[in-house]
Amino acid sequence: FDQQLAKGLLISSYQDLLPKQIWNRKKMGFSFPMQKWLKSNPFIMQLNTSKNPSIASFTRDFLKGKMHWSKLVALYLVEK
Repeated sequence: FDQQLAKGLLISSYQDLLPKQIWNRKKMGFSFPMQKWLKSNPFIMQLNTSKNPSIASFTRDFLKGKMHWSKLVALYLVEK
């Protein structure tokens, strides 16, 4: 996959619609707000009261901001 080619195609498609400051800047990237989404998910609240003490403890740490979301998801997947 050639990222420069992809950006070039995108620029050539929309160059006349976007200001030069937009299409002439470096790629910025994008990340999903998983931490925020998971904290508002009712399923996570169920994990918080899990009978498995490890899952309950990890969930509490996640909700307190002491653990990255990916670790909680990995633990859950291993348990399943």
